[in-house]
Amino acid sequence: MRKIWRKAPTSWPVSWRAPRPSTASIRGGSSRLATPNGANIAASLLLSHPRVLAGAVLFHAMVPLEPSAPPDLAGTPVFIAGGSADPMIPLAGTERLAALLRAGGAAVTLHWERDGHALIPAEVRAAQEWLNASGLLVPPA
Repeated sequence: MRKIWRKAPTSWPVSWRAPRPSTASIRGGSSRLATPNGANIAASLLLSHPRVLAGAVLFHAMVPLEPSAPPDLAGTPVFIAGGSADPMIPLAGTERLAALLRAGGAAVTLHWERDGHALIPAEVRAAQEWLNASGLLVPPA
């Protein structure tokens, strides 16, 4: 008997621009749009392999590791959304991640909602607006 494992993705390559998802591409390489587990993976990549991602949208991320030296993230756009009442990732943890990324030169935008750990529509809308203004997306031809 063969087992087929299916797992819902925790992060997706950013390749969309509302309202036409299939028409945009990433300027300068790969980026990540990530929910909490994927956000921590993307944050790890930013901190340990800074040239892998051209930018990131991180929902409810924490500090996944402390680099021995600041990574070279000069100008890398990063959007971090967090809940001020998140019981899993305290406000200070999100702010610490932002500080680590900024120390490497990333252009970090922090977005706070008065909510917990769940991803809510207001965060998605804020991330979408940020993406459209970030320069990461290439307009459709």
